Amino acid sequence: MNSPQYTFLLPAYKAKYFAEALQSIKGQTYRDFKVIVSDDCSPEDLKSIYDKEVGDDSRFTYRRNEENMGSKSLVSHWNLLVDMCDTEYLIMASDDDIYAPNYLEGINYLVEKYPEVGVHRGRMEKWYMADGKRYDDDSASEKMTTLEYLYHKYTTAHQAGLQNFTFKLSALKNIGGFVNFPLAWFSDDATVLACSKKGVCYTKDVVFTMRISGENITCRSDRNTADQKLVATMLFGDWVYSFYESINDNSTNESSIMSTTVKEGIDNHIRRLAMDYYLSASWIKALSLFEWMNRHHLLESKHRYLKDYCRARILA
Repeated sequence: MNSPQYTFLLPAYKAKYFAEALQSIKGQTYRDFKVIVSDDCSPEDLKSIYDKEVGDDSRFTYRRNEENMGSKSLVSHWNLLVDMCDTEYLIMASDDDIYAPNYLEGINYLVEKYPEVGVHRGRMEKWYMADGKRYDDDSASEKMTTLEYLYHKYTTAHQAGLQNFTFKLSALKNIGGFVNFPLAWFSDDATVLACSKKGVCYTKDVVFTMRISGENITCRSDRNTADQKLVATMLFGDWVYSFYESINDNSTNESSIMSTTVKEGIDNHIRRLAMDYYLSASWIKALSLFEWMNRHHLLESKHRYLKDYCRARILA
């Protein structure tokens, strides 16, 4: 067997679905891969689960952080694992999501057909545990330019996530690793786009299931989490508008129309998420948000009174 091309990097903390996550990786029909499981100083006994499920599989390696990294910076843990990776491609997995048996087989087909591309995406579904509902991605072209990918992302039922992407290690290292925002909020979007200079490839079939259980750190609704999400939203907004300008090509009528639609999609996406978070945030962070939105012409007239209301609450 040749040296593996792929490494699943799995930062782990929660035990509840850990066994199922490991089983889904172990059960890949394309079997030539490696796995690094990184226990982020979990208070739960992940090692016993690891030993039971994959301890006899030489493709898997287990390590444990001496201190928890995820509570301070999820992205720093991701990039630590990137530095440990020695294969051409990597997948940043999780301790609760599920890869279909043909995930890596589908990705490998794309890699062999489009070796120049830096990021390949497995079509996915989201599984909401509270009500059992599942929502699939819309289908897409097998290979898209960055602008086409943005158009697909912001105009279709595109399900956001990170773990369904396979990154070329060289492309990821060329941008300095995963883009670091608070709580890793929008880090997936920014990293994919930064690695997409030669396009994005997309599997035809749904090959990944993201479990929405409400147990992740980013699902919390406390004030500190909401404040960090607002900061990340503004940082990502500045980042993505700069990125959009760098790839914006108005050379044809078709691309001009697509580009305009993409800008509107980005605006609506950021506006919607920002308005979701501000109610749980501190008044100071909410006021900063509205001032930032106003600078980017995102503040609609129906929201302008909220800016004045936040200022009044701060001064009261």
